[in-house]
Amino acid sequence: MQAEPQFWTIVSTLSGSVSAVFAAVALWQSSSRTQLSETFQHLRDVNTALAGLGAADAPVLQAAALAYTRHETDAVPERWTEYQALLDTLELLAFAVEQRAVNRRVASSYLRSILGGHLVPAQFLRDYQRAARNPHCYEALLRFVNSKGPPLPPMTGYPD
Repeated sequence: MQAEPQFWTIVSTLSGSVSAVFAAVALWQSSSRTQLSETFQHLRDVNTALAGLGAADAPVLQAAALAYTRHETDAVPERWTEYQALLDTLELLAFAVEQRAVNRRVASSYLRSILGGHLVPAQFLRDYQRAARNPHCYEALLRFVNSKGPPLPPMTGYPD
């Protein structure tokens, strides 16, 4: 007679444990989907900011922005607000990568693909920090550009 109550206690405990595991897995999957959704929203924001700018315009905008920030000219550079919006969007995405608020693999891969060349060189970011007298300006973006982002695991499922 005593064995039967123990059996049901064990079954009840096991079913509670299994339910907790299923709930944890469901929560993890939901969190992962939310994170991926946030990642792609950030990428859309970057694409929107990039849409109005040509990569060829970047060096001209950078030189004009530095001159304006250093008070060498009173004229706000033409299209500076568009370039600044791009920098702000990239800074937010780089910060999100650092904080693991987005899918790091997807976001880092995307950032690497657009940050090559002269669109946002590290030297410009350092010069802009000095000109603005703010070492924290575009700090996460500068760290990402300098490091080229966190290391990524090798891609699987693709031919070499």
